Amino acid sequence: MNIDIKTGWTRADTAIGDRLARAASDRTLLSPSFLVNTAARIADLATLVFVAAIAQLNLELGLLFVTVSLAAVWSTGLRSGRLAPRVSDEVPYLARNVALAMAGFGLIAGSRIQFGEAVWLGILILALVVVERAIFYDLLRRLRSRGVALEPVIVVGAGPTAERLAAAMDEHPEYGLRPIGFVDSGDTSPLPAPYLGEVTDLPDIMNRNHTRHVVFAFGAAREYEMISTIRRSDPRAHFYVLVRFFELGVAGGPPSLNADLAGFPVRRIRPPAAGSPMLWTKRLIDLIVATFCLVIFAPVMLVCAALVARSSPGPILFRQTRVGRNGEEFDILKFRTMTVNDDSDVTWTVENDSRVTPVGRVMRATHLDELPQLVNVIRGEMSLVGPRPERPFFVDRFGEEIQGYRDRHRVKTGITGWSQVNGLVGDSSIEERVRRDNWYIEHWSVWTDALIVMRTLTAMIRRGN
Repeated sequence: MNIDIKTGWTRADTAIGDRLARAASDRTLLSPSFLVNTAARIADLATLVFVAAIAQLNLELGLLFVTVSLAAVWSTGLRSGRLAPRVSDEVPYLARNVALAMAGFGLIAGSRIQFGEAVWLGILILALVVVERAIFYDLLRRLRSRGVALEPVIVVGAGPTAERLAAAMDEHPEYGLRPIGFVDSGDTSPLPAPYLGEVTDLPDIMNRNHTRHVVFAFGAAREYEMISTIRRSDPRAHFYVLVRFFELGVAGGPPSLNADLAGFPVRRIRPPAAGSPMLWTKRLIDLIVATFCLVIFAPVMLVCAALVARSSPGPILFRQTRVGRNGEEFDILKFRTMTVNDDSDVTWTVENDSRVTPVGRVMRATHLDELPQLVNVIRGEMSLVGPRPERPFFVDRFGEEIQGYRDRHRVKTGITGWSQVNGLVGDSSIEERVRRDNWYIEHWSVWTDALIVMRTLTAMIRRGN
């Protein structure tokens, strides 16, 4: 088995370099939202440094205090993407986070800080941050009212409701949005701003107009067209949806996701978690765990290789083209479990397949045949956790037949996944797999990956799988 693991590290380095190059030329770095968010963070930092100075903390305690309190005030989830931030919405969340942060600060500092001092610091943080943010938001509204720091926004929909919403944004610039045109499907009536194109072309339209802000307002496009379009768009984009039946007062929810835009309740769509900046942690974990497992299981893999060599004529490793992230093809590696055949690329594997060798049957039952995929993980072609990769023939087939199938390719494929731990293996429902896989992509977190791995190991132990 001559496998060049070093290639994986080289590809990872190249990918990181490409990302940095794109970021350097990305207009987002100069967008009003980025600049406003950066200014807000600097204001928070300055306020907390001021509190540390008032408390006369030494350098070590001061750095610890600022770090812990910054994490508290930045983790409320209420800053990014909000159209009309109000400090009154943030007070309960700030109070909770600051209380937890000061409790942690007191525990870490130990005898160097008294309980009463920690309480006093918490009260001071809350009071000054509330005042600082109230001033900041008031200044932001004044600047926006004068046409400063406005984000260009595309309105999806070309009907009366969309026109009234666009007019409301023009009349109330304090929300920070400036409509530049409409997007919809089908014929459109005369509009107060340019018609920019079809909903299915929205990602390209956003790039051409250098905007990542979109408001959906009851357009003619079908729901799935809009969902597919959002999934294909830049994960850093801000999408807002006008709440259906808003006239009946059905809107509501946390202030981090909802806003009252001049009487129009809009809800922000959370960006897919799989587009999170924290994905670098997933890649780092993949590299560490896959390398560790490859070393630990090396003796087992040698035994498997010997058994495969003796089971039937043919190569030890089975290589097959699979479709990965963004539709890119790669060769997946497995220990060969079947007799050599020419139809594996277009034949669906079913239970009790006569082509499976006795050794292969045991290896499939124990999943030992998938150990070589650790090399695919190190190379960066796969992840430990993600949707299972499929053959190009079936990707084309299912992509035409099942809505959302190609949306699975927004992330790297995995050795195990959310569908697999929910029993969707072998000859099971592809439609349900698609729903499960897309749910995973939308809700990804490090904890979700850890849960899937634990459930995979538990299932293997319980069922002997």
